[in-house]
Amino acid sequence: MEKVKSKHEVLSKALKTLNKSLIKKFSQKHTNIDDYQELRDSIIKRFEYCADIFWKFLNEYLKSKASILEAPRPKNVYKECLDTKIITEKEYFLCIKLVEDRNLIAHSYNEEAAEDIMKKIPDYYSLMDSISSRLA
Repeated sequence: MEKVKSKHEVLSKALKTLNKSLIKKFSQKHTNIDDYQELRDSIIKRFEYCADIFWKFLNEYLKSKASILEAPRPKNVYKECLDTKIITEKEYFLCIKLVEDRNLIAHSYNEEAAEDIMKKIPDYYSLMDSISSRLA
């Protein structure tokens, strides 16, 4: 259980950094395109590492409940969380989209994809924060 607590603390800190950037983005008017792109890219990077930490936290949580996956991967972990009723079906489908968007932006960065994913990150943040808080 100590590993779960440790992973949760890391996730909480990471989510705080993401939230801080989201607040900055949505509370300020960005007229300089370079400043906007820099902030957007920072948010996307924070989203990427939050997404990675999130599924690894859930995997550790599953292990603590004796539900061990042989080759854990994000989608497998989310499916196991759904099957064990740790997350709802709605949360599961959003988690799958989160992984797909994280992989898209991490492996083939382009401006259009960045803008599209940027619009979804607040929902992904809420999802990760909600599940994380519930399991704390």
